[in-house]
Amino acid sequence: MIGANGEGKSNLLEAVELLASLRSHRCASDADLIRHGQPRCVLEATLQEGEELQLLLQRGAGRQARRNGRHLERQLDLPGDLRCVGFSALDMALVRGEPALRRQWLDRVVSQLEPLYGALLNQYGRLLRQRAQLLRRRLAHDGLLDVFDTQMAVLGTRLHRRRLRALQRLAPLAARWQERLAEDRELAGERPADASPRGESQERVAALAAVSIPGFSSQFGTFFCRELETTVRDRVGVAMSLLLPLALAAAVLAGFADVRFENPLMVTRFLDPGEKEVLADVWGEVREAIATDSVSEQDASIPGQIRVFLDSQPKLLAHLREPSTQRLIRDGLTDKLPIAPDREIIDPAGTFKWLSLMSICMVILGFVTGFREIVKERPMLDLERRHGLQFVAYVIAKVAVLAVVLAVQVMIFRAAVELGFLVREGLGGETPVEMYRRNALVSGICN
Repeated sequence: MIGANGEGKSNLLEAVELLASLRSHRCASDADLIRHGQPRCVLEATLQEGEELQLLLQRGAGRQARRNGRHLERQLDLPGDLRCVGFSALDMALVRGEPALRRQWLDRVVSQLEPLYGALLNQYGRLLRQRAQLLRRRLAHDGLLDVFDTQMAVLGTRLHRRRLRALQRLAPLAARWQERLAEDRELAGERPADASPRGESQERVAALAAVSIPGFSSQFGTFFCRELETTVRDRVGVAMSLLLPLALAAAVLAGFADVRFENPLMVTRFLDPGEKEVLADVWGEVREAIATDSVSEQDASIPGQIRVFLDSQPKLLAHLREPSTQRLIRDGLTDKLPIAPDREIIDPAGTFKWLSLMSICMVILGFVTGFREIVKERPMLDLERRHGLQFVAYVIAKVAVLAVVLAVQVMIFRAAVELGFLVREGLGGETPVEMYRRNALVSGICN
């Protein structure tokens, strides 16, 4: 951009930097970024992918961030994949200025490499201010200071680990440029006469390889820890991950509220020859009794007495006259159908339905968890590959994180269902039959 002094060139560049890093290289206070005499200012940008960013700065009222018109609870979610590097005359202070300026510069770099770093840094600064305020007011005692010191030590370790990781990625670049400066080569501007576009391309590839995390195991461990930490820090996501298995558990318990798991079920067998002979004789007399319209009570024959009894049981008489009854007797006499009572068992139907529904709910948990991560996966994958992360390490680490999340959800789901049935059993109800449950080893492997 070319223009006269005071036309806003630096303002425009500073606005881009502010949207991409939420920081200004020039000002520490938002009040210095708002036009004199105005209560607020608004920064708006449209990215190449079509996403719209908006940042509202207000005097004495904080900031408000919107992405695609949706209000963001955390300002750190505003930049997303947007990255920028800014240069200005003030950068000379990195060399000549105090160490605090170099730490601030490093904080901005690490925040763009690992967005979680910004949240940790804000949390550390808030604890530091609270601790100092307690000391000034003389309200702190040893126990309270120990709590603050412990939390700040943990956060400080996590910040230091990320700073060290960023410096390890920057060190090869710094060494490379220092070597070029030592040889009096140009940093920018004219290209050496012996240089070629292909040579520059190879240099860029070498530079990218230098700042990437070396080794498959290091890449897997780095991304696995970072993704797991990001998942735990996402309060909304954690709440959804906890509520979903509890909601499914409530649905299972409600669906089986009236199911009788200990229903007796009669197991039958085929008739032996003696039983067939008795059944044939009895059925012959019964069939003769139900064939007539009516008999008198003085009829002393066996069919007559059977009919007198059946007249007092109209439902039983209607049932015996149905064709299905005659077919049932015929199949029993010809060994086509086992009709003789053998023993009673517990009806497994309710327990099998319960196991099937539990398995379906676990599959639903897996689909929901996986789909939610896959939706946001493409931009994250592109960003990681720009920093030299191998595709295989990325996928395996992502699957491992999903497996951990799903395992926790399944444990919560199973525990909630089991607790519900324990309460039901304590109130005198029935629970799924133990004899039809699989052992712990099989359940652990399959579910």
